[in-house]
Amino acid sequence: MRKKSWMIVAVLLAASLMTYAQQAGGASKLQRDIANLQADLDAVRQDERVLIGRIAELEQENQRKDAQLENMQKLLSAMEQRLREFEKSFTKSLEAEREARNKQLTQFGKVVTSELEQRGRAQTPTYTGKYKEFTVEKGDNLSTIAKACGVTVAELKAANNLKNDNIYVGQVLKIPVK
Repeated sequence: MRKKSWMIVAVLLAASLMTYAQQAGGASKLQRDIANLQADLDAVRQDERVLIGRIAELEQENQRKDAQLENMQKLLSAMEQRLREFEKSFTKSLEAEREARNKQLTQFGKVVTSELEQRGRAQTPTYTGKYKEFTVEKGDNLSTIAKACGVTVAELKAANNLKNDNIYVGQVLKIPVK
């Protein structure tokens, strides 16, 4: 395509020169103008060769950059895959750790519950069967009765099979004798 363009330019230039020569009438001036045009044409051809060389260099550089970009994309893809694998591994590890801790907490809770139950039984005195009777009067409650009789509220409840602190006037309570 470029050669055709230069041929067209050369033909037009020759036609222009012939027309100019006919009009100017002088061969020496025409020869000088032709020489100047020939020099300009040589300079343009030289510039064309330089530009073609530079275009080739840029194309090579562009190919190198494309190769680098492709390598970087491969590396990024590999890193993303490794990150996904790490995330899966970490998630599994975290879940396993969470499950192990939950088992430990459950076991610890059972131990604490058992210990508290044992302490609760140990603190609740067993009723021996010996007791004295006390009749509840207006204004009495388990706390004041226990204090007055030298026993604990828990002992009063155990001796009388009470589930709560509710008592009523006239009720006869058994007071454990130690």
